[in-house]
Amino acid sequence: MLERQTNFSWPLVGNEPIKDYLAKVILSGNLSGSYVFSGPDNLGKTTTALHFSRILLCQEEKTKRAVLPCGHCPACRQFSGGADGLFGEDSRHGDFHLVKKDKDKKNISIAQIRELNKILGLSSFLNSYKIGVIKHAEYLSEDAANALLKTMEEPRANVLIILITSAPDSLPRTIISRSQVVEFKPVPAARLYDYLVQEKKAPRSQALIFSRLAAGRPALASKFFEDEDFYLLYRQRINVLLSFFPADLNSRFNMIDSLFQDVPKGQEQVRTAERILDGWQGVLRDALLWHFGEKDLIQHEPCQEEIAALVGRFAPAAILSWQKAIRAGREYLRANVSPKTVLENLAVNFL
Repeated sequence: MLERQTNFSWPLVGNEPIKDYLAKVILSGNLSGSYVFSGPDNLGKTTTALHFSRILLCQEEKTKRAVLPCGHCPACRQFSGGADGLFGEDSRHGDFHLVKKDKDKKNISIAQIRELNKILGLSSFLNSYKIGVIKHAEYLSEDAANALLKTMEEPRANVLIILITSAPDSLPRTIISRSQVVEFKPVPAARLYDYLVQEKKAPRSQALIFSRLAAGRPALASKFFEDEDFYLLYRQRINVLLSFFPADLNSRFNMIDSLFQDVPKGQEQVRTAERILDGWQGVLRDALLWHFGEKDLIQHEPCQEEIAALVGRFAPAAILSWQKAIRAGREYLRANVSPKTVLENLAVNFL
């Protein structure tokens, strides 16, 4: 395969068909004007989009024997690099522009897209591509999406737009129809385990825990291992749910208060609530797997005792009803119901 003949040094693990596909379009020069990188959060969509952009903007000749990005040409040197040599979201490259939702805003605004359109309309500084990456594109406002569509309807040579989303159905069909959709898939736990041990040098005991806890998401597995505070915060959120069942309602409300104690109001609390619900959904899935004898498949291996106790107290029908309540909670968040109110409503439902 072309990707294996060329050293593109793709970061993270898994989704080899996507890497092979991107390698082919790089070497052939047959790029689409717009791509949608779709799939659950933490699969490496943004990391791949950034690396893809860096390869395209690298000034080294793109041949089957090339090592790309080279890291030393003027284009590569314009990217902000970390200790691992990869550039991050704060790239200083004049031909690359990243758009993402401001933390205190509900949507990506039309002003942000107009700025992107303006930048993409300029000539390349280094006679190369002009690349715009839109992170969490599902947050595009209606006006912003329409402004983006106008640019996509009149594609220009060597101009590339990459939309990154975990909710492709929320994007206008007109944008999807004008884009090449690249769907990222979860990575098997065994692959994540090998990746953590071999590439991240994680102890085998931690690699086993984090590879299962990440539920197929390489970026999340890496973050669990590299950021202890992040892992402990995740465990705190999970423990709140597991502590609900012997607790009275007042105690449950106090636990929910603790989850939002240091989180600014507004969209940060919404995002926090979404992550909490993701974790709770995973725990309830584990409870169902445990009930039906599939203990080896559970995600939250460190919580086996608590999950066993949960299964011992409640029938599958009750657990299924709680999963349904969590799905409804996600809809309430999208309808601008207070995140704390959404979680308190679940605390009442989980009786």
